[in-house]
Amino acid sequence: MKRSLLALAVIVASTAPVFAKYYVIQTMMDRKCSVVDKINTEKPKTPNDLSVVIGINGFDTREEAETHMKNVCKNEQGADTQKK
Repeated sequence: MKRSLLALAVIVASTAPVFAKYYVIQTMMDRKCSVVDKINTEKPKTPNDLSVVIGINGFDTREEAETHMKNVCKNEQGADTQKK
């Protein structure tokens, strides 16, 4: 299960556009959403580090990413916009 989640995260991260500046990610363990300015492509050290990119594309501005996060993650508790 962990390997398939890791594979999914790597595939999603590698297919994200190179020119996007901001991304909405969701952690797999606690399901919290956040906006980040880069995607961590390193292998997660713990299951808590595993996250997926929400949406097909990145966003040109932080405001666009935050709006998308609020719409997509509105049912998730603890959604935040902290920069990681």
